[in-house]
Parts: sequence; structure tokens; C-alpha cells
Amino acid sequence: MLHHHPRRPLSLVVLLLLLASPLSWAGPPNPTASDGAGNTAGGTGALSLTTGTSNTAFGFQALFSDTTGSNNTASGVFALFSNTTGDNKRVSSK
Repeated sequence: MLHHHPRRPLSLVVLLLLLASPLSWAGPPNPTASDGAGNTAGGTGALSLTTGTSNTAFGFQALFSDTTGSNNTASGVFALFSNTTGDNKRVSSK
């Protein structure tokens, strides 16, 4: 004799609904925020010395030496580490 398990179909439906939920695919919230000058950084030491504007740096010490440069974009460990000027783009290391 076959036994019917009513919980199994319900569990499957709940699992499918959770997998289809936008929250399950959204990933973590953005932990960064721009400062008043439009600079955005993520990563230890990224963009830590700047007084410039509109810079974006993600990665360990990305744009670390930038003091007055503006409009820079750096992504990766040590990306544009020694850069002090503006209008530079770099995706990589050093």
C-alpha cells in the first residue's frame, strides 16, 4: 500500500518559492556609500587619503596614494596604488 506524505509536496512548494524569491538572488547590500565629494571606496585602505572628487576605488589599498586626484576609477588589489593625479582608470593589480 502506498503512503501519502502531505508534507513533502508542501515542502517542495516552499523551497521553490524561496528559490524564486528576489531576495535569494539579490546578494548582500552595498556596504559602501559616497562621501560628500562623490568618492566611493570599498576595501581596506582604499581611497583613504584623498581630498579629490568623483573617485571610485574597490580593493585592498586601491588608489591608496591619491591625495588630490579626481575622476579616477580603480578596481583590484593595489590598483593605482601610487596614483596622485586625475582621470585614470585601472582594473587589475598595481
